[in-house]
Amino acid sequence: MDTNVTENFEMPEGVEIQEEESTIIVTENMVEEVAVEETFVEKFENPVKPVVKRPMFAYWEVCGNRYRLKLKTAGIQQLENKYKRNLMSFLDSMPSLSIMLEVVHMAMTPWHKGVQLKHIQALYDKYIDEGNDQMTFWRDVFIEVYKASGFFTQEMLESMADTSN
Repeated sequence: MDTNVTENFEMPEGVEIQEEESTIIVTENMVEEVAVEETFVEKFENPVKPVVKRPMFAYWEVCGNRYRLKLKTAGIQQLENKYKRNLMSFLDSMPSLSIMLEVVHMAMTPWHKGVQLKHIQALYDKYIDEGNDQMTFWRDVFIEVYKASGFFTQEMLESMADTSN
């Protein structure tokens, strides 16, 4: 191994370079040093996890147009009053298409003035014609609206990010 490569690099405290020939492998959460004769693994005590931030908006792309989506408090209240239940209850299983379209309609209304439910229905028809399906709509649009609208804790967002990778 060429030792000149690390001359200008300052090693973090507690990490040593073995003098024998070895390969250093850097991954997202740890540094591994694999020696020719024996295996040595050094892990940082506090590995840096990337912070998953709540998205500002969810987006729905149909026919080359990108629509901004996010529920505001008044919209959440209107939907809860209409359905007589908390919107989180729609996450127990995939809700009906009519409920998902109403939620998306309410999430689009503050950002796209004058949009009506019939417009959302027509967009959904185009979305399906583009080769998408209801399951993809649920995952990539409906759930993303919930993420952007603050329904999930930081830990939940991180867990969702871990399972999608």
